[in-house]
Amino acid sequence: GIRVAVAEGQSSFQLPNSEPDLAPSQPNFGVSQIIASQGFGGNRVVVTSGISTTVLKDFIVGGTRYKGGVFVAAAADINGDGIADIIAGRDRGRTVIETFDGDTGSLLSTITPFAPRYALGARVAAADVNLDGIADIIVGSGGLNRSNVKVFDGRTNLEIPAYTLSAFAAFPKGAVFVAGSSPVPAPQLT
Repeated sequence: GIRVAVAEGQSSFQLPNSEPDLAPSQPNFGVSQIIASQGFGGNRVVVTSGISTTVLKDFIVGGTRYKGGVFVAAAADINGDGIADIIAGRDRGRTVIETFDGDTGSLLSTITPFAPRYALGARVAAADVNLDGIADIIVGSGGLNRSNVKVFDGRTNLEIPAYTLSAFAAFPKGAVFVAGSSPVPAPQLT
């Protein structure tokens, strides 16, 4: 299956042989970019313009041999450059969270959110939980293991223990899907 996230915010896309979708001086917070990732059997993440459906970014997560599927978070500014970055969690195999630069597509950081041998996947979200102006990474455990939610500081990639939740009484085992919301203005995705 396909997993989808949406990034809202200013857009300053320069499409091949065209004008920008929106001029940076004319912010339009009603325009969204669509981030789609492949489920089990795939490893691709594709970002498209919400105006023209033109593919803006197309990259793989986990290397060419990884085919365990990817969960993506709505784009969030992790590196503080004002451009939305993409957070991806692997669904199977070695569970890592990878953050990609929204401008260049290069790998910014990798987090191993659970024990090194944990291989049941992770779901991801982003929000400025600690209110420092940079989005933090929210991770929910996958599979049939103990249900866990962890939050990692977007600047340092260190876990913020005050926000860790383990073994919810209502569902002590099973995958946890996470979402986040914060007062930080939506960054632009280029």
